[in-house]
Amino acid sequence: MSTFSESYLSAQPHKQAIKAWLATQGASWIYVAKVVLAITISYWLAMFLQLPSTRSAALTALIVMQPQTGQVLTKSVARIIGTIFGLAVSLILVALFHQHPVMFVLGTVVWCMFCIAGAVRYRDMRSYAFLLAGYTVGMIGIPAAMDPHIAVSVSIGRALSVILGILCGGIITALVVPNTTEAAYKSLLAQRLSNFCQHSLDLFRHSTTAQAYQVARLKFASQAVMTESVRQAACIEDPHMHAMRNQLIRLTHTFMALGTRLHALSRVFFSLPAKPEHYRLVSQALEKINLPLVELLDELVADSMSSARAARYLRRMDIICMSAKLSIREQRTQLVEHAEYQALAAAEQQQLFEFYETSVELLFRFTDRLSIYLAEYAALTDNDNVDLRDVAAPKWSWQSSVNSLHAISCGVRAGIVIFIAYGMWYLSGWQSGTMFFQTAIIGLMLSATSPAPHKMMVGLAQGAGLGYVIGFVITFLLLPKVDGFPLMMACVSPIFIIGTWLTLNPKYAGVGMGAMINFCFVASPANPADFTPEPFVNMALSGFMGMAIAAVILSLLFPPSGRWLSRALIHDLRMLVPLASHDKLRDLSAKVDSRCRDLLHQTYGFTMGQSAVQGHLLEWYTSVSSVSHALIELRQLLAHLDTVAPHPDAAERRWRKSLLTLKKALEQLYLTPDARRYLHALNIAEHVIQMTRRQLEPESALFEESPKRQMMSYLHFIHAALVDRLGPFNAYNSELITTTKPQLAAA
Repeated sequence: MSTFSESYLSAQPHKQAIKAWLATQGASWIYVAKVVLAITISYWLAMFLQLPSTRSAALTALIVMQPQTGQVLTKSVARIIGTIFGLAVSLILVALFHQHPVMFVLGTVVWCMFCIAGAVRYRDMRSYAFLLAGYTVGMIGIPAAMDPHIAVSVSIGRALSVILGILCGGIITALVVPNTTEAAYKSLLAQRLSNFCQHSLDLFRHSTTAQAYQVARLKFASQAVMTESVRQAACIEDPHMHAMRNQLIRLTHTFMALGTRLHALSRVFFSLPAKPEHYRLVSQALEKINLPLVELLDELVADSMSSARAARYLRRMDIICMSAKLSIREQRTQLVEHAEYQALAAAEQQQLFEFYETSVELLFRFTDRLSIYLAEYAALTDNDNVDLRDVAAPKWSWQSSVNSLHAISCGVRAGIVIFIAYGMWYLSGWQSGTMFFQTAIIGLMLSATSPAPHKMMVGLAQGAGLGYVIGFVITFLLLPKVDGFPLMMACVSPIFIIGTWLTLNPKYAGVGMGAMINFCFVASPANPADFTPEPFVNMALSGFMGMAIAAVILSLLFPPSGRWLSRALIHDLRMLVPLASHDKLRDLSAKVDSRCRDLLHQTYGFTMGQSAVQGHLLEWYTSVSSVSHALIELRQLLAHLDTVAPHPDAAERRWRKSLLTLKKALEQLYLTPDARRYLHALNIAEHVIQMTRRQLEPESALFEESPKRQMMSYLHFIHAALVDRLGPFNAYNSELITTTKPQLAAA
């Protein structure tokens, strides 16, 4: 009997096992191996070229490395730009103030404040350039200021080491088992569409709750931010992706608009259980209309939705859109002829009919937007269709919304930490205070763009302690007993393997990065080697204390988790309604979409663990998203009316003026929400709805050719957002129950 089965000797099961491993843990271990290889080559070249700072080369290669190739290239370009600017500022500060330590420190503080504020403000490649410009002052400027006579040579040596590390990291990432950003981006697109279809399916089948829906919206907002970041890196990495830039930007906008349509539709589904019994007629009609769409969503969830496979559903999606129009008209006729509908009072009939019109308008717009998205998604694989690539991209591809107060506070906080660190160094006269000062600055730079800088600094400080302990063992127990470069790398590689593996886990990323960075500072092999324990211990203690004290001060000085920042960001979120009310209509929907999602992503990250604040944030996000897009739709329809009917009669002029009054009332409500403004906006909305009823086109007109009927749908949507029980104005609604409703002011 054979010891091994036939399947064990077959190659196919082993190939499948290897592919499964590469798709999970294997990708991480390959990245760890690439990091160690890049550091090894950096060390060898720096020693072979007799550079004065081999540690800087290895440290640069370590910091530049990322799992995707495009991200490495992006960081490399930004690091070179930031290093050049930081080097220039370092030499200027040394030349001007090397005899005036206080002035030199003040200049360093101002420059670091500027760099950190810029990094927080611009969360893209420019952010990393800002960080490196400040980081370089800590690495080059401070050691150069201690001995101005060698400042130029030290700066040039460090700059050469940095460039060497950048080249090593970029070349290794691009040539050794490259993990292209294009592949990661396409995988994100497929996963995002599949998750969205499943989410839509749960909503149509009423198998999700309002709370679960809000959590899903948060996840999609975070995915939008992450996907846009990967897209920017992919366009830098791959010329083919760069040529498709306009297509990808339009795809992002279409997906955000699709999510907005689904959100509008969700408010209808979640409001149905609280409606009177006869509203089930609308629910039944909607289920019949969206039945073909639900069947298609089922198949999309089950399919592997690459852009090539999406093309198979385009024809079917067109048929669904056409059948939806016919089904909407058929269900409308059945609704008005239903016996239960006929038994209602005239006012109830009107309310039910308007609710049906609003619901089917939102349903059709969602179906139409899904069809557009699938067409644009499928076009990504159409290499011959150059017309789509040449179409101008929207002006607002993606705009991060960073509160100015937050950016300034981050810079001021960093300046205070740096000045306190210098004061401790100056008052103590510590011989190793240079290292103390350097690590405080470098830690501030590395943690500046983190959602929780104080927690990141704590991780860096913990990693520093770990790196120094391991560094002491390697430096004084292992390195003196080995001979040759291969054995040297065998001794120092474990710290890089452990540290890189930790950085792949967000929970321990700070610990892993802190261990590797601080090991490179004091324990990694230098040229020439130095095995004196006293300087090592002094530098290790000063480096650890620099990061530890910076972490303590950051935790005490208006941390981002404080209520002041969440209030400021929620205020910025509310300001999107005035923006939607008066800004130019071109690309306004994309502009509001990107800001709204980015603000939600930021604020939720800053308020982790604060469930009450996050609940309040989601309430405002839902309200702002609903009202802002309804206002944009109203403005677009009103602009269309101005084109087709430039000379309205007196009644229509009064109606159009009431719409302007509603816009102003909503602006004031979201600028400064209170009970009085809420009541005024609610009354105005009800008044405009009454006036619009008298302006509607005949029922025989097609809905898509009846702009006033479409406007009625969005007016109802604004009214529903104002009286939403789960919205931010629910407290004002409760007050209205116990108070007498004031008369409507003259509009």
